[in-house]
Amino acid sequence: MMIHVSREGQQFGPYTQEDAQAYLAEGSLLATDLGWTDGSAEWVPLSQLVGGEVGAPPAVPGTGCPKCGAGLETDQVICL
Repeated sequence: MMIHVSREGQQFGPYTQEDAQAYLAEGSLLATDLGWTDGSAEWVPLSQLVGGEVGAPPAVPGTGCPKCGAGLETDQVICL
């Protein structure tokens, strides 16, 4: 299945389903981008077309103590 993608009036692709999933995972394509395949009646959000986990936000970079390197959770408070 080849997937054509549309975002803000621009079209991209076609991509294989595997490539579309990989681009969604890395953020190059968005779950809200529209996708179309041969024989489809209309464009639909990629999240409906590709399936799987899509559009997950990237992980927040870790924070650590600049002196000892100990990791800190985002809800921890430290006093210097």
